Amino acid sequence: YSLWASMPDAHLFELADKGELQSADAIEREARRMLLDPKAKDAYGDFTAQWLNLEPVVFAQKVPELNFTPEVGKTMLAETREFVSDILMAPNTTGKLDLLFTSTTSFVDETLAGIYGLSGVTGSNLRPVALDPTQRAGILPQLSFLTRHGDSLGSFPVRRGSQVVKDVFCRAMPPPPADVPPLSDTQVAANATTRQRFEAHTQNPCATCHKAFDAFGFAFENYDGIGRYRTTDNGQPVDASGTVQLGPNSVTFKSALDLMPALAASDEVRSCVATQWLRYALRRQETTGDMPSVDTVQKRFKDSGYDLRELVVAIVSSDAFARRTPAAGEVLP
Repeated sequence: YSLWASMPDAHLFELADKGELQSADAIEREARRMLLDPKAKDAYGDFTAQWLNLEPVVFAQKVPELNFTPEVGKTMLAETREFVSDILMAPNTTGKLDLLFTSTTSFVDETLAGIYGLSGVTGSNLRPVALDPTQRAGILPQLSFLTRHGDSLGSFPVRRGSQVVKDVFCRAMPPPPADVPPLSDTQVAANATTRQRFEAHTQNPCATCHKAFDAFGFAFENYDGIGRYRTTDNGQPVDASGTVQLGPNSVTFKSALDLMPALAASDEVRSCVATQWLRYALRRQETTGDMPSVDTVQKRFKDSGYDLRELVVAIVSSDAFARRTPAAGEVLP
């Protein structure tokens, strides 16, 4: 159910009946077989949608001029599902984590092609395309993420940045204070860009928390409320530059495109993706008793060169996944 989002096939039932799924080696062998089956695509897509909180994109509220509908949202979600499945299942793919953040190949229909600014795509079926490498790379500059975590018209750096910090770095996010004062007209000019308006938070008590995630959000200022690429905002040039701390290193970027390779190479991001996939498989947060399994999974992920397929194999063969603590008073066979 974790790998296929569906019931076992006849082969798995047969192995279970014979007691041949008791060892980690047997589980790993079957897991590798299952990960190449087309049925695995559903689980890959489901993980991604839950990981980045993308499902609500279907119900996103956008201004009429953006021509956004629930059907467009569904197609955006389908694009991301195909993108991740391709990384894990395409012939000759490496399956490596870095592709999540650096690949410029995606899947679009005529509607999504129009939003991306691509020509020559017709019809409602998704097809593989090469996105403009000067504008897109990886899963975060895709339409589903940008639309789900964007504003009704323009960008939303606080929402986009906090989502990256929480989901891609697994950093705890404090709740916003209840008494944040509104920005006054004297703090924000009438022709201010979105970034300039949000930078005015530095005048408020919430500035300390915002410094932890605003810079990540500003990296996506080149994208409007449904992810269309833009170079101006409210008549002024877009500023998507910033500096963030990734482990011991300070990374300076001009846009999200500079930031994506740094995310792919970050040990903190690698560890977080492994943790997020473990949580998805367990359907819960990890506990103290899970830590030996967590450590083993993280090590195997690293030893594989951060192969996402081997990460999943390591998870489903771990004690945390395959075993459970008996309930109080439970009689064991």
